[in-house]
Amino acid sequence: MTKEIITAGISETAPVSAPATAEKSTVMVLAVHRDAAGEIVLTPIDVAHDTDDLRGMSSEEMARRKDLDKTYVEHEGAMKKALGALFEIFDGRLYRTQFRTFENFCFAFYGTHRITEVTALKAKAKAKKLQAELEVQP
Repeated sequence: MTKEIITAGISETAPVSAPATAEKSTVMVLAVHRDAAGEIVLTPIDVAHDTDDLRGMSSEEMARRKDLDKTYVEHEGAMKKALGALFEIFDGRLYRTQFRTFENFCFAFYGTHRITEVTALKAKAKAKKLQAELEVQP
């Protein structure tokens, strides 16, 4: 079993480009790993917010949240299947004859986009912390 973690769109060697617009974009990073039973586990890494937000929500926001929760549950299996395939490519380095890094492979094959350097550094720091925590678990 591997303790490797994928952090989408982050690379030590690939150049990082600036956002296409002047608007601030929000980034949520998903760490993908396998648990002891071999099941795909998704761990969100929040690189956009440094503090908790405990404000109340409007009835419109609560209704939207309910709809989004339903959408997530409906598509969770397909998402995990796709991420499991991507994880296997990553874990086995099945891109290595064409690309130096997994990130470059994803950029070329799946049209993923690069994130800002600041966001990439935050995500890498949080991902390394998560990886260290996973290595301590039995």
